[in-house]
Amino acid sequence: MTGAQLPETENVPGKTKKSRTSGASKAVRSSKAAGAARVSRKAKAAGASKKDKASRDSETPVKKNKLKAASVDKAHATKVKKVKKTGKRVGLISFIKNRRAGKAMSRSEKLWLEIVLGTIAVIYFGGAIFFHFHFLPKSQINGVDVSLNSVETAKQKMVDHTSQYELTVKGVEGTSDEIITGANLDLQFTQFDEVQDSLKRQHGLLWPFVSWVQKKDRVNLNVKYNEQALEEAMDRVGILNPEKFKPVKDAYVGPDETGYYKVFPEEMGSEIRVDEAKDAIREAVGKGFADVELENYRIYPTVYSDDPGLKHREEQWNEYMKSEGLTYVLWNKDEMIFTPEVIGTLLIDNGSDISLDEEAVENMVMGWHLEYDTFDVPWQFTTHNGDQVTIENGDYGWRMYIDDTTASVKSNLYAHTSGRYDVDYVYQGLYDFNQGLGDTYVEVSIGQQMMWVYNNGECVVETPVVTGTANEERMTDPGCWSIKYKDQSVILGTYEVNGYESFVNYWVCFNGGEGIHDATWRADFGGDIWLTSGSHGCVNTPIEVMPTVYDNVFEDHAVVLYM
Repeated sequence: MTGAQLPETENVPGKTKKSRTSGASKAVRSSKAAGAARVSRKAKAAGASKKDKASRDSETPVKKNKLKAASVDKAHATKVKKVKKTGKRVGLISFIKNRRAGKAMSRSEKLWLEIVLGTIAVIYFGGAIFFHFHFLPKSQINGVDVSLNSVETAKQKMVDHTSQYELTVKGVEGTSDEIITGANLDLQFTQFDEVQDSLKRQHGLLWPFVSWVQKKDRVNLNVKYNEQALEEAMDRVGILNPEKFKPVKDAYVGPDETGYYKVFPEEMGSEIRVDEAKDAIREAVGKGFADVELENYRIYPTVYSDDPGLKHREEQWNEYMKSEGLTYVLWNKDEMIFTPEVIGTLLIDNGSDISLDEEAVENMVMGWHLEYDTFDVPWQFTTHNGDQVTIENGDYGWRMYIDDTTASVKSNLYAHTSGRYDVDYVYQGLYDFNQGLGDTYVEVSIGQQMMWVYNNGECVVETPVVTGTANEERMTDPGCWSIKYKDQSVILGTYEVNGYESFVNYWVCFNGGEGIHDATWRADFGGDIWLTSGSHGCVNTPIEVMPTVYDNVFEDHAVVLYM
């Protein structure tokens, strides 16, 4: 069509060329193109397959790129949708999980965090402002609860509390608290300036952390009170009464029930410094305080069970106890056994160290000598009729080596050793029973002028006798004497020395020149003859019994004479 504009044509991609011509040129080209198309239709048909293939191969990358772009857009849209969906559910748990997973913070999470932090800041600063003018929760002033109160409200509460005022006197450990009421004390609060100071001290900026903690403050309220009434009230407080105090005792070391040393712990007791405690009560009432701690005025022990000195002495004492069981055997088979109690009596504790009391050891051994020895010491003799008489003199019996025995005991105790030892004796009797007399001996009663001869426990002779005349020169010596020897047909004395000579059929010698013998020149025996006409010191015996006497007495055996 003349004057019409032809549409643009496209060649193979990448070869496109656009042109604008006149209408005739375009018509000619169109006609030629139509003819050419008819002429070459078959050829084109024949190569269509090849050309279509080439065209498809040329278009494939473009399509793939378009599909890939579409897929990316779709994935992006899904992600955005997912993010939006997730953003609606942002919370503390998911926020923490995402941080732990190392994920970047999303926009919604950032928004959520800003909201949370903002809310916390508002609450915190709001609280800080509030508690700048109000007391924190769980706050007390002088025992009055002022939680969340302003200063003015707190002051009013304290005034209202006057009629209910109580001072708690807190006893020391082991005692009960007691109350002094303000009912009769005529209390008057005169100023409250320190209430404001208490508010300033409360650390309001830390309110989130200290609101849950009990806070007790004490301020001076300048309280006027009836002094006499307070004194009377204190007199009624039992834990201020010294008569009711449990004594304070220091720890100490000493023997227990076994005799060994141990540390006994201190006893805290309940004693206090009463005057100081009462001063504190007066001050507390005068300032409106709610309590007084008597623990602050407690009297404490000065020595405790962990004191090194106590342990040191305990160890020293118990070292000596290693001699427990040390035994000394006496002549009569009695055993001097060193028990912990006995050893304890031989030790000195000067408060710093334990030492052996040597004087006590010496006295102990001397005590053995005085109680058990029968030589040259007083001892009790049982007479034929069961009476007890004291025998003080003589040369028969048992006497230990005192010094040697004492040295042995000291040595064993110093060495902390035990063992069994027989005591050594200077003088020894023949028997280990009946005070060493055994059951074979002679008994003479000077007062009764009688004699008894015992052999193996049997009294073989009982006879009256005449002893030495009752004067200083001729009196027969009381005591326990050993028989030196016996003989027959003996002449006693000489005219030159004694002024007499006397023949005797039987002679039993004891105590020097004294002895038992027959006296054929006497017709009577016993009675009071000895008082004026006694012997020269010997025991005159009837001839009729003398043979039996002679046959039943033996050398080294004992003759016991008593008044």
